[in-house]
Amino acid sequence: MHLQDRDSREGARHRLAWVLVITAGFMALEFAAALFIGSLALLADAGHMLRDVMGLSIAFAASRLADLPTDARATYGYQRYEVLGAFINGLLLTGMIVFIFGEAARRLMQPEGIDAWPMLIIGMLGLVVNLAGIWLLHGDVKVSLNLRGAYLEVLADTLGSVGVVAAAVIIMLTGWTYADAVVGLGIALWMIPRTWVLLRDAGRILLEFTPVHAHLEQIETGLADFEEVRQVHDLHVWSMSDGTHLLSVHLEVGPMSAEEQLRLLQRAHVFAADHGISHATIQLEPGTLKESFRH
Repeated sequence: MHLQDRDSREGARHRLAWVLVITAGFMALEFAAALFIGSLALLADAGHMLRDVMGLSIAFAASRLADLPTDARATYGYQRYEVLGAFINGLLLTGMIVFIFGEAARRLMQPEGIDAWPMLIIGMLGLVVNLAGIWLLHGDVKVSLNLRGAYLEVLADTLGSVGVVAAAVIIMLTGWTYADAVVGLGIALWMIPRTWVLLRDAGRILLEFTPVHAHLEQIETGLADFEEVRQVHDLHVWSMSDGTHLLSVHLEVGPMSAEEQLRLLQRAHVFAADHGISHATIQLEPGTLKESFRH
């Protein structure tokens, strides 16, 4: 990892730690207020923030583990910890969505009285906290899938706080207590698509699917177009993390000198890098070798 990249990740992790501390402190306050007031919207947002505290903690720990150097146990390093952290965050978020839907259904059937003033105050404080989190993390969304997930957590919390404020104002002006449950449902609905995206992207990496940006047919055709290459086979492209993509391939070639093989390998590695590949393993396979296997 380049020094500049490491400094960038260290700075992002420092900002993430601040967001974690701020979020955890406000979550405790909001949860206590939700129980005291009896607001589902506030409880949903507090529950979401509890899940976010867990998610931010996982993201922070995964980020630190991902920067560990390679060793005999992990020859590719520990970058997958960040992907695993993002996947776990998606699972936690799924559980929270199910809980909010269930509780909202119960509140719609049996509405409860709510003191809107404390709900409004807590919602506005939450909005300030979440806006601070967005300001701290907005520049880190491209660092990794793990940090992008953390940013999305805070972004969704901001929407949740807006929803809590809106529900409190509606209840104060109209007395329509159903607004609390409706806003809770709205928060849950907002969480669904981003949860799916997080699980999908992390799942693709963990299952070693071909990266979305890597067009396998184009890579195979491009390698086959090299004059020295007779055939391309055993081509595999996968991701170690959100920004680290790997390739392995066998290139069948005719008789070549060692110098010609070296030039071909250099060109093939440049070709792979041009297609976003961070690490390529390219094996030159003489055609006579392949024919000997057949016999």
